Amino acid sequence: MEIFINTQVLILKKAAESIYIIMYYIKDYRNRRSKSCEIIRNLIGSHKKGVKIYIIVEGSEDNEEYITKINKKVSGYLRRRGIYIKFDTKYRITHAKFIVIDRRYVICSSANWTEDGLSSNQEAGIILRSEKIAEEFIKYFRLVEEYKL
Repeated sequence: MEIFINTQVLILKKAAESIYIIMYYIKDYRNRRSKSCEIIRNLIGSHKKGVKIYIIVEGSEDNEEYITKINKKVSGYLRRRGIYIKFDTKYRITHAKFIVIDRRYVICSSANWTEDGLSSNQEAGIILRSEKIAEEFIKYFRLVEEYKL
């Protein structure tokens, strides 16, 4: 999984136009040694370079209060840095985890952006280079964003 995470970080660093993310859970973003912190730092760096970043995280009422509380913290942290981040509808759990980079690369993984998810859990993921597949994931992102799913 480490090779997969490192490749994911490299592709994120090379983003030039846009990054779309749906992530169930983001945690440990302030722990400088964690991979989730490294990913968040790269997103902030990409944003400063002019890359458009769009993020949706879990925030349903049916979910564990803990996850929604942690996602609220990270969303505030990213909003203060000018990054677009919003919660999915409170009536449905969004458990998806994917990234679309420059409308070309799709990273789909079972891992949440937490220390355990990125370093010790048994996770699986795939990285695809396909503009056609990337567009389908962006369509899905828009449906979740507009609460149409």
